[in-house]
Amino acid sequence: MKAAGDYSFYIIRRNDNVSAVEEFGIENPVLNSYELLWRELSNAENNSILTTQNIMRQILNHYFKVVGKSVNEGLLQKFENTREQEICRSLLSRINSEVHRMPDDLYIEPQNTAAETYFEVFRKIFTLMGHQEHYEMMFREQEALVS
Repeated sequence: MKAAGDYSFYIIRRNDNVSAVEEFGIENPVLNSYELLWRELSNAENNSILTTQNIMRQILNHYFKVVGKSVNEGLLQKFENTREQEICRSLLSRINSEVHRMPDDLYIEPQNTAAETYFEVFRKIFTLMGHQEHYEMMFREQEALVS
């Protein structure tokens, strides 16, 4: 018998009139779409840079719209070089714009350094907006789920 406060998560699936119970222990297997985006981003080594960029855009768009924090041009000036400013502009292109509009972010760089640079700028956006703790928490949660 479990002590008070102990819990486990289960999913019951029914297939061809046969039910199966799957136990997940204390890890909740139900995630919302925002958590799924972070999970996908934490496994980005399997993604193309275009997929990684789009996941980052969706996270930033969702997070800053929910938090209600506006992102302005002043943020771009906090980046040290033009390359990082362009990446930041590209990642923030969906915020304050129509979702169905194709962003005008034609930026190309060699494949081998693109992902690293995008991850660094993505992290800096959260840091410069005062939300470093959220960034770290989301990556810690996704790493814990994977391991």
